[in-house]
Amino acid sequence: MKQLELPPSIFQLESLAVLGLKACHNLETLPNDIESLKNIRWSDLSQCYLLERMPKRIEKLTNVEVLKGFVIGSSSKSSYQISDLADLKNLERLSIHIGSGAIIDENEFESLKGLSKLEHLIISWGVCGTRYTDDIRISLLSNLKKLHLDEDFPEESIPRLLKPTNLPVSLKDLNLAGGKLASMDHGKLDHSDSCKLEIIHLKYLKHLIVDPEKLQTLFPSSVYVEIKDLQNLLYHEWIKDEER
Repeated sequence: MKQLELPPSIFQLESLAVLGLKACHNLETLPNDIESLKNIRWSDLSQCYLLERMPKRIEKLTNVEVLKGFVIGSSSKSSYQISDLADLKNLERLSIHIGSGAIIDENEFESLKGLSKLEHLIISWGVCGTRYTDDIRISLLSNLKKLHLDEDFPEESIPRLLKPTNLPVSLKDLNLAGGKLASMDHGKLDHSDSCKLEIIHLKYLKHLIVDPEKLQTLFPSSVYVEIKDLQNLLYHEWIKDEER
């Protein structure tokens, strides 16, 4: 099958604001001239499963507000890391896919701290092979509202970033889908006002056993909980207004 390429003429459209390439399944590479599209506000590269690296100088698109499908490949295929996003100060929504074979330094996510406008963060992982120099350390932004950890989340126990004392007050929506997570228990309960999480989705976590009542205790501000395809629950939905 012929490799899909973008026509060179697209890079003459300096006023282009939207670049939608979602689900271009034959797309393997992007030209390095992408920095000429300096007025891009919205870019969707998600579900381009053959895309293994980002084009050079993508960090020059400093006006971008929505960036979906940023790929972190193996070091042999891509020199890009999460830290290369640090200059995209206008980002409001970001999705990152960490491919199989990628090596993530323990403080790599620290570079996201400067993205003060970021409200919605999605991180997905390849099937296997992602390596970390330590456990996952993500310092969540103080204004983050939605966090989705999807597709083969590699941790078995709840990481430090998801413990209520580490969640920003602004975070309202948590979605965990797929992966090795086996416990949502974060140890000693903290009844402080630091956690305001309201919406929780737990899906396709075949190793996870959850007691819905205990989950509500762990996250006391929750108003909606959806559980689907866990080890001990096929489906469960709880809405606070319907509580009896």
